[in-house]
Amino acid sequence: MRQYKVYSKSTYWLYVAVMPCLFLGVGVFFLYLAVTKPASGPPLLLSVLWLAAVLYSFYRTALMPHTVELADDGLIRFTGPFRQTTVAPQDIVQIRGVSGQFLEVEYVGGKIRMLQQVTGLHEFLSELERVNPSVTFKGC
Repeated sequence: MRQYKVYSKSTYWLYVAVMPCLFLGVGVFFLYLAVTKPASGPPLLLSVLWLAAVLYSFYRTALMPHTVELADDGLIRFTGPFRQTTVAPQDIVQIRGVSGQFLEVEYVGGKIRMLQQVTGLHEFLSELERVNPSVTFKGC
């Protein structure tokens, strides 16, 4: 079994926990001001939209894997704090760079977003291309 992990755990946890919690706190504070001081606080609709966007972002980042494992049985395991996804290499359709720092792995059952700063990333991509020549790469 080969493992590929994110370079920096601090960067990973910054995206997964610290920033979402800070933005969530700002959203709750905006909502509090909008409800308790409607005349001088932010508009209620803006506060609710901000909170909804932050919760969606929190959900997406909380599912980001910190480890990619190539198992001995040939399966690829993406492991994060709240989810582990196992995918056959043949099910991966495309891997593309997103927003400069992220990779989006599109497979038959969905998509996985992860940080690009992974040790041995090029080795992993080369091995994936070897076992699944039909996979396409864009921006990575």
